[in-house]
Amino acid sequence: MNDDETELEVLGAAVSNTVWLGAFTSSQPVNRCDWWYRLEVEVRAIGEPFTFEPTHVGDWTPRSFSSESRAYPVVRVSGLQPSTAYRWIARERVQPFTEFSEPGQAMRCEPGAVRNSDWAWHHVPFDFSFRAPER
Repeated sequence: MNDDETELEVLGAAVSNTVWLGAFTSSQPVNRCDWWYRLEVEVRAIGEPFTFEPTHVGDWTPRSFSSESRAYPVVRVSGLQPSTAYRWIARERVQPFTEFSEPGQAMRCEPGAVRNSDWAWHHVPFDFSFRAPER
């Protein structure tokens, strides 16, 4: 079921009780420092409400300024229950860095506060679900 109580179409069938979820990002740093990004997902059986806390997280990946979108490292989700339909939502977690440039010294980058994007980022719970196999 979707959040609005409408039936959610199952769009995929997993071939095992483990799936790998992925996404792309177009986010980019606003300075010359590499910023670090990772994909966080919350996976719930259909009918369970989302808590908006990640159940699984991917690895951090650095990103320099670029107009190209980039794939996150995929997130492994294991232990899915047989014959169960699931839905998932995703967000991006960002570790920004501040650029410091002083005359006669090399540029340096220092980490700032980690930020999260909105969970509605890809509207995934309304667009995608999957079912674990019978065994």
